[in-house]
Amino acid sequence: MKSYTIVSILLIVSCGGPTFKEEGKQTSQELAQTSSAQGYQQVTIEEVIQVTGYTYLKVKENDQSKWLSVPTMEANVGEQYFYTGGMVMKGFESKSLNRTFESILFLQEVTKNPNKKEVASISSVEPAQIKAEDIQVAPIRGGITISELMRNKQKYDKKEVVISGIVVKYNEAIMKTNWIHIQDGSGENEILDLTVTSSTRVRVGETIVVKGVVILDKDFGAGYKYDVIIENATLSIVKKG
Repeated sequence: MKSYTIVSILLIVSCGGPTFKEEGKQTSQELAQTSSAQGYQQVTIEEVIQVTGYTYLKVKENDQSKWLSVPTMEANVGEQYFYTGGMVMKGFESKSLNRTFESILFLQEVTKNPNKKEVASISSVEPAQIKAEDIQVAPIRGGITISELMRNKQKYDKKEVVISGIVVKYNEAIMKTNWIHIQDGSGENEILDLTVTSSTRVRVGETIVVKGVVILDKDFGAGYKYDVIIENATLSIVKKG
C-alpha cells in the first residue's frame, strides 16, 4: 500500500506577513474542503481491528465515533482517510470477533487523497499474488466461461449456470453471506470478473466450480449494484490455492 503524506511548506516573510504553500500541494484544510465538495467524508482512525479478509476501523467523523469495515488494509491510529457511499448494517454480528456491532458501515475502499484517487484499499490482501495473465481456467463439461456469460447476459438471466474460475477476492460474512470474485482468463483485451455469493468458505487462489442462478441488475442499495451476479451459489473446490 502506498503511503501518502500531505506536505505544506510555510514561509513566513515577517511577523504577521503572508503565508505561502509549495506549488502543487494542498493543505489539510484545503484537501478536506475539496473532498467534501466531491461528496467524500473525512474520518480519523481511533482503533483498528484486523480479521481474515477485512479490517474494522473505529473512526471519528464530525466529533462522533462510528465503525467502518473495509477489505483488509494497513492502517494506524491517528491517520486520516476519506470515503464515500457504503452500506450501513444495523445489529451486525461478527462471528470472528464474537461481537455484535450496533451499526457498521461497509465500504469497498477508503483513500487518503480522493482528489488523486490514491486508494488505500481496493481489494483484500491476498495470501498469494495472482497475475491476471496467469489465470487460464477451462470450463468443465456443461459449463460456460465468464466471457460467454457477459456477452450473452440476457440469454442466461434467471438461468442456472456452471462456471469455473480462480478466486481473486473473498470477503466473509457480509450481509450473512460470503462474497467471492472469480476470474477464468476468458475475454479479449479485458479482465472479466464475476461476483458470486455463497455460504461456502473459500480462499483466494483456489480454483472453484460455481453453480447457481444468474441475476441481472441486482441493486443492494447504497451504491452496491451489480450488472451480473450469481447469488446463493453451490461451490466445489477443485484446486487449493
